[in-house]
Amino acid sequence: DMTFEGEVKIVPLRVASDHGVARQDTDPRGLPVVGDDGETGGTVVDLWVDKAESLFRYIEVELNGGARRVLLPMNFARIRK
Repeated sequence: DMTFEGEVKIVPLRVASDHGVARQDTDPRGLPVVGDDGETGGTVVDLWVDKAESLFRYIEVELNGGARRVLLPMNFARIRK
């Protein structure tokens, strides 16, 4: 999917330097990802922003062991510090 300007629409914050987390919000990068079972599955490494809508769509999670990264849809997450 592309923006009206022809750029890729959904990108990680490490690429979208013109976007960021609002000062009053918790930046989840570096926080653990904990499932409903209470088990920690990984760590948040980045957020993916929808540049056309100016909102976060995904949380990039490095799974325990560091062998793999996955995208967690933002609407399935609850961010608590």
